[in-house]
Amino acid sequence: MSFVTSSNDFTASLFGTLYGSLQKMHSTPRMAPPEPVQEHPQDEKKQQGRDQRQAEAGQRSSEQQNVEKAVKSRSELNGSEKRNLDDLKQRDREVRTHEQAHMSAGGAHVQGGPSYSFETGPDGRQYAVGGNVSIDVSKVPGNPEATEEKARTVRKAAMAPANPSAQDLKVAAKATQLAQEARLEMQKEKQAEREEAEEEQQAIKAERQSTSAAEDEATPSARTRRATQAYQAASSPIETPTPGSAFSTAI
Repeated sequence: MSFVTSSNDFTASLFGTLYGSLQKMHSTPRMAPPEPVQEHPQDEKKQQGRDQRQAEAGQRSSEQQNVEKAVKSRSELNGSEKRNLDDLKQRDREVRTHEQAHMSAGGAHVQGGPSYSFETGPDGRQYAVGGNVSIDVSKVPGNPEATEEKARTVRKAAMAPANPSAQDLKVAAKATQLAQEARLEMQKEKQAEREEAEEEQQAIKAERQSTSAAEDEATPSARTRRATQAYQAASSPIETPTPGSAFSTAI
């Protein structure tokens, strides 16, 4: 009897527990499942940009590693390679000094920086073996004086290095020709100005002469007026002077 009673109590207790759990489940609000996050097109572009930059950085890192592997120290070179390396280093210094001289003397007429051609040395590094600097050698439109000044600067820039190259000499010759043409143009302009001034002076002189002739025709000259006055005085009757007055006659 006691066994049955305890079994019923256990069943009632278990049922109450389950019933309470069900009530809690029904009373507790259910959480909606998270919605999938949609990436904005702008975010996708940013991510693509980051991926591209990472890829480029990885490529540069790989290239840098390859360069470092290719570079050798001087102690790893043999005698012939060392001599070749010394020659390349000296050539590199000469080329850079040469082009820098052009740059410094050319001033505003230099177009951009120097351009170099390189050669890989036995140590794996790049050395300049040739170079050039672009410089403007055109005329200044409508201004021969500025053209001549520009030509002098260009020639100075071409001859600036200690050992001008054949191309440098050609540029210097072209600048000299440009200066001569500018001076010739200035001489022509001055001659034209002188001729114009002379023509203007002649025109003024001719106008003055024409004006003077017109005045002479319209008005009797002073000599003519004096002669007329003398004739009129001689032709007039002689008056008897009154006592105590002066007497005069025209001759």
